[in-house]
Amino acid sequence: MNTSSNISPQPKSVVINHQPYTLVAFYYPDHDTAWDKVYCAQFLTNFYQCPITLTIDGISGHFVCAEAAFQATKWWHNAANRKSLEDATSGTDAFTRKKGFSNPDYSYAGLGQLGAMKAVLEQKFSDPLLKQGLLQTGDAYLLEHREYQHGPQSGDTFWSDASDGSGGNHLGLTLMALRAALGGSPAPAGQYTVADFSRQV
Repeated sequence: MNTSSNISPQPKSVVINHQPYTLVAFYYPDHDTAWDKVYCAQFLTNFYQCPITLTIDGISGHFVCAEAAFQATKWWHNAANRKSLEDATSGTDAFTRKKGFSNPDYSYAGLGQLGAMKAVLEQKFSDPLLKQGLLQTGDAYLLEHREYQHGPQSGDTFWSDASDGSGGNHLGLTLMALRAALGGSPAPAGQYTVADFSRQV
């Protein structure tokens, strides 16, 4: 289990279309990528281990990380599958377990895909040290930069940048919206694309 005492993100200055920005890139699929070592923002990832309790429809689950909690929303009313994800020991373990389940609920327990992720992240960043770490990213653009286009989460062009900037980076966008809701800065203003930031990593 990770501890929150080592949270110290290191935003880096970049220039896009002649405008200055700061950037924090992250991925951490249960191991450090080169940019995880540079930006020190492993705690932003869903695989970062931190206890999360999520309650939906009067049902509570206790998870080792955001990945396990988010995946569980697709089987929230299936007690056996939800319990299996509660028993997962890592994000990788949770992702592997869910591959063996059938009949996912793509309403995400009635919250919708983005709503479920928002609910999970709100619980995660209710931890004071994790909240502080998120706020310490300042006004940086937060980018989930995939390690490669094909791999353990092959096909993800929604949550990440799909490695080459062709993805939607919705995890980063959700984190920046949450940062603003917690009193920090929203996504930076300006003319840019996900790919513009992906090229800076």
